[in-house]
Amino acid sequence: MFDPPERVPFAKIPFSENGSAGHRQLARAAEREAIVLLKNQGGILPLKSSVKKIAVIGPAADDPVSPLANYNGVSMVVTPLVGIKRQFGPALVREEPRVFFHVYDEEPAVRAAIPGETYSIRWTGTVTPPATGDYIVVGKTQD
Repeated sequence: MFDPPERVPFAKIPFSENGSAGHRQLARAAEREAIVLLKNQGGILPLKSSVKKIAVIGPAADDPVSPLANYNGVSMVVTPLVGIKRQFGPALVREEPRVFFHVYDEEPAVRAAIPGETYSIRWTGTVTPPATGDYIVVGKTQD
């Protein structure tokens, strides 16, 4: 910062190079090689797609400022929570008027989220009976 620009090789890099494709590629390579989040005890990393739940714990889990530390440049911040949701989060979340899904549904949101023939669905919900009493809940699958 205090040296004359002719003595600083980085001073010759034009501002237009900030965020260039080459710089982003180099930054991604440095990320992959430099960051160690966990001890890979038992060879559990990388996480398999069969993982059902991931706990993201701590005050910086979804804090977009903490990854910047004291760097004040413009950055594309991905918090740990956002990154984990991108990798393991559901492709499509929505409320349905009834429990029904057909793979050949032509609705654009469904086709965009589920582009192939291989998928899984998890339905969650709440049943609120109209009155106190004993009820039998029957499930049915349809091919």
